Amino acid sequence: MKKFLYIIFFIFLSLFSLESKSNIFKMQGDTINIFKFLNIYDIQYDYDPILKKLTVDKKIEIVDGFEYYKNQKNIKKSDKISQNKSDGFYVSIDVLKDISKTILEDKVDIIEDKGSINIFNKTEEEKLKDFPKNKQTINENRNYKIDVIIIDLGHGGKDPGTIGNNLLEKNIILETGLELEKEFKKQFPNIDIVITRNTDVFHTLQKRAEIANKAAALDTKNPKNAIFISIHANASFNKSAKGLEVFFLKSQESSEYARAVSMFEHSASVRFNNVDSQKYTDYTKTAYYYMLIEQYQKESQLFAQMVVDETYKIKGVSKRSTPVQTAFFYVLKGSVMPSILIELGFLTNADDAKLLKSKKFQQDVSKSIATALKKYIKEFEDTKGFTK
Repeated sequence: MKKFLYIIFFIFLSLFSLESKSNIFKMQGDTINIFKFLNIYDIQYDYDPILKKLTVDKKIEIVDGFEYYKNQKNIKKSDKISQNKSDGFYVSIDVLKDISKTILEDKVDIIEDKGSINIFNKTEEEKLKDFPKNKQTINENRNYKIDVIIIDLGHGGKDPGTIGNNLLEKNIILETGLELEKEFKKQFPNIDIVITRNTDVFHTLQKRAEIANKAAALDTKNPKNAIFISIHANASFNKSAKGLEVFFLKSQESSEYARAVSMFEHSASVRFNNVDSQKYTDYTKTAYYYMLIEQYQKESQLFAQMVVDETYKIKGVSKRSTPVQTAFFYVLKGSVMPSILIELGFLTNADDAKLLKSKKFQQDVSKSIATALKKYIKEFEDTKGFTK
């Protein structure tokens, strides 16, 4: 009898020991509340309620309502959309496994079992298992060459853009854009040059971003390294305002002026498409720009400064007090790549208007942008995609 009790005791002890090395998490559908996992394994995290972004150990970024997430420098696609709810932040099992692999270095074993997840702490003797790879990883196998240059020309057709001194923005930027396309094809014969319009036609913000993202093959296993250049002309109630400036994307505008410029460009495109702005806000989510805004910010800023440095050498170009600014342009955040928006000058200023309509300026500014792009490409290649 005593021997039997000892056997029962040791069985109970072994079961208790096994249970102490595991944690059971209830699933909701095919997702799991990641907060419980992070707290149990003492993993640091931060949640931004404005961007609705969960950052895990400063390495992994997950945004509410997205199937894409960022693991250090790689953008990955999960099996399910991540969702922030009243009781926690829910992610798919493949995201949980990726967090385990990245932060816990596969020191736990994750097993799915009938609506729950069992997570066992591995012993030192156990061999590490490779978890299945996600369906799609962007930029994981990047080459270090620029493959595509997209020239974006806004407005067109029923949308005239800025109007000043008897000039329409849609015509000025079309003429300049065609010169830029010609110069790029001459200077970069081994790079694909894509232009969003080459006639007087109106494209929505969504269509322009789709053209750019398709050219960059973003939905394939081998996305291309691309750069996006949007050409515009500016306007102001102050007729003395003049000069060329360049914007790059950032969630916080650098000034109230930058905010006004971005709002004007956005409102014009929305107005002529007869829809509300929510449509474009939703579209940019599908482009998962939240994940890439920080990744491409430095590249965009570098290129913006290079463009300013070169274009300010052109005779007649007026200098702005803050030539490089940040703004929340919808067309930039919809295009998933390093992006800049160039305001060539103010059509509402007589001197700028005269300059912008001249063929010589259109050719000179095209050459200057091409020179800046050459410098950017060299920097990109020398630093292996700005990783060195």
